[in-house]
Amino acid sequence: YDALNVALFGQLEGRWSDRWSWSFGLRAEQREADYADRRIDDEGPSAMSASQRDRMLGGEVSLHYDLTDDKRVFARLSRGYKAGGFNLGRGATVRPRFDPEYLWGFEFGFKGEWLDRQLYTDLTAFYMRREDMQVSTGIQEEGAAGGYWFLTDNASRGTNAGIEASASWQVSDHIEIGGSLALLHTRYSGYRPMGEDVSDRDQAHAPEYQLSLHAVWRSPTGWMARVDFAAIDDFYFDVPPANQRADAYSLMHLKVGYEGDRWGVYAWARNVFDEDYIVRGFFFANEPPDWEDKRYVQLGEPRQVGVSVRWKM
Repeated sequence: YDALNVALFGQLEGRWSDRWSWSFGLRAEQREADYADRRIDDEGPSAMSASQRDRMLGGEVSLHYDLTDDKRVFARLSRGYKAGGFNLGRGATVRPRFDPEYLWGFEFGFKGEWLDRQLYTDLTAFYMRREDMQVSTGIQEEGAAGGYWFLTDNASRGTNAGIEASASWQVSDHIEIGGSLALLHTRYSGYRPMGEDVSDRDQAHAPEYQLSLHAVWRSPTGWMARVDFAAIDDFYFDVPPANQRADAYSLMHLKVGYEGDRWGVYAWARNVFDEDYIVRGFFFANEPPDWEDKRYVQLGEPRQVGVSVRWKM
């Protein structure tokens, strides 16, 4: 495997007035890649080679308007890209290469400070249109005993839309609370893995909501404590099949410690209640003698407890 990337990027920023500002950026990139392998399988020795050249163009233009010295609204139009590549091993016999993905995105939002800058809030609404959307998937070889091949494929299109919001409030000199909320709606378009139409379902690993909350206490004497809570909605696994998904879950994290001017010592615990939660999953036949389709999942990290030391030079 060998790849060479060459890119050129430029950005301009300016102001029309004390309130209005703008920025414009452009990036051009060329990526050349070559892949080759040799193997011996049930059908004997075989070899494969492939080359790919992608020329990609992206950029963004944004406008900002300052309502006051501490409140701003903004809008941004952007075009992003993700280079194509090669599927390796047995997956290459099905689809040797996958194409680059391009994304058109629009954002509109607000950022501001309130209560003599003790409260910070931001809110962003976004819409994304994905062209030649790259999708992680797999194929069960006929007869099941042959195995399951992982590969990257392209859907014709995909759409993502949602809202993201966060807030942080310095309640007093010693206490801060805050949180964030993300709401997401996604869809595939023009994609039928193994004949299954997934146009009416969410994209993989795209929960409809993600919530986080935190509270921090700091004493003038240097002691501190922090608690974090996170909740994530259920989400689909990689396709196919189209109906497999992970359950929603929530986690709690704790941290206590002592902070000096240049150093700090912290005791912490993550996933305090030792919740079992799924971060990735598959559904295919892999076990003899019956070779029945079965669900396989990768769990997230269990409870962890530790101590950290920080020293600032």
